[in-house]
Amino acid sequence: MGKKSIVFIFILVFAFLSVNFVSADSDSDNISKDEKIKVEMILEETTFSRTDKEEIVFKISNINSEDIKLIFTSSKKFDFYLFNLDYELSEIIKNYKYSAVYQWSADKMFRQAFQEIKLPSGDSLSFNVNLNFTDIPEGEYLLMGELLSQNYIIQSSIIKVTVK
Repeated sequence: MGKKSIVFIFILVFAFLSVNFVSADSDSDNISKDEKIKVEMILEETTFSRTDKEEIVFKISNINSEDIKLIFTSSKKFDFYLFNLDYELSEIIKNYKYSAVYQWSADKMFRQAFQEIKLPSGDSLSFNVNLNFTDIPEGEYLLMGELLSQNYIIQSSIIKVTVK
């Protein structure tokens, strides 16, 4: 086995071990750099049907001792992305908006309006979202959510999901 093959296998193993397969609340990936906000995706299951709409809860928590303001320039506060399982984790992180096979917001329109949301210390804000995978081929994928405030753009942990 050549040096390139060994490096490639190492990268695949590292990416596989880095993905959170059970829940999206890994404290390393989904907390803002200033440690004020934590984002989570809450799923009842990780197997989705192509024929049903699947509900996901996107939760934003203020883990700081002070109140914070989230600033949005539109009614789009978050987004979800689905990636092929064979993507390298580093590629997803670098180019996630261009490498997704599904983007929740792609077929939606959002009101353009400036909005500030005050999130008191210790409080959370949750959004229930229905994802529709009717156009996605059956298989295994990686799912990621993202907070899209002007002052905090934070990706959730990545969860392995199956579409049937």
